[in-house]
Amino acid sequence: MRKFTLILSLMLAMFTTATAQETVTIRLNGSGGYKYIECNGETNTSGKLAVTKGSLVKISTTAGDPDSNKFAFFTISKSYKDGGEIISNKNPYSFIAETNATYYFNYVDINKDLTATVNITSTEGGNATHGKPYGYTFTLGDEIDLRATANDGYEFVNWTDKAGNVISTEARYTGIVTEKEATYTANFASLTSVEAVSENKEECIYDLLGNRISHISKQGIYIVNGKKTLVK
Repeated sequence: MRKFTLILSLMLAMFTTATAQETVTIRLNGSGGYKYIECNGETNTSGKLAVTKGSLVKISTTAGDPDSNKFAFFTISKSYKDGGEIISNKNPYSFIAETNATYYFNYVDINKDLTATVNITSTEGGNATHGKPYGYTFTLGDEIDLRATANDGYEFVNWTDKAGNVISTEARYTGIVTEKEATYTANFASLTSVEAVSENKEECIYDLLGNRISHISKQGIYIVNGKKTLVK
């Protein structure tokens, strides 16, 4: 029994050690500035650092020519001009390292305007805000906190962008400003109409206003065979 217990303890110790030592590689690239990756008191300037999975990592940059260039934002996977996704305009930027990843710092001409216009709209049945004071000036890479509140008799359905793409089905959505002119719309639906069209509607599909439709062409909430259904 003691031998079994000892073997089990050794196996658990080996598993714990292997798990604790699991590492991921963080890379930082870009042009126009110097790169720094920091983790557990260690600073790396080569642009590549292996860290323990789950560690807090901080990336930062300083301009090579501050009289001509200014920091704009960090992107992931690719530079902004190559289609990289903006993740933050904060420098330094901190995150938890969960997987191998490559980040890019992006500089622009000192005179380039990074201001972004953010429009918030809503359909009938509620109101919406972007979480900032009235007149707030956004820049590319800013965090945006979308909040939708339904009126009595209505419910929140989803957030859509200016192209009509659904970006979230949660009433509160936190994202990043990634385009110079963005529009977000909070969509609401009447609860009364749901009750009205839910009766005796077997084998038919209706929208939430009670209109019978032949097929569903986009994500949303519909009455399908007499039941309210979220179609993704």
